[in-house]
Amino acid sequence: QATLEIKFKVSNPNFKSVMLHHIKYSVYHNDVRIAAGEVGTAPEGFLASPNYYIILNERPSIIGEKFTIKNSGNNPELWEALSKNTLNWRVTGEAFFNLSSLTAGQENIIAFDISKQD
Repeated sequence: QATLEIKFKVSNPNFKSVMLHHIKYSVYHNDVRIAAGEVGTAPEGFLASPNYYIILNERPSIIGEKFTIKNSGNNPELWEALSKNTLNWRVTGEAFFNLSSLTAGQENIIAFDISKQD
């Protein structure tokens, strides 16, 4: 098994701060999904506990987590690339946020697709 860390640099182009609820993501190597996860939590019910990140307009925030992938033996190419640090990364997902508060306005979603650049 291998423990990896993923970090997202989240910036806010708006004048006011935004409330980032969570980020759902999938990690791929050569277009084969090797992991999926979620940073933060989605609000459930009416005003669940305030588990969100405040993203200010003048300062990007780094948000991430560690995750573990297990070697099932089905993808030796992945483990060889991992040991040589030659993975062909691609991360896709969605960030869920509100522009003002949990009770005002609707939840906004922005999709992303990030590829490794050599």
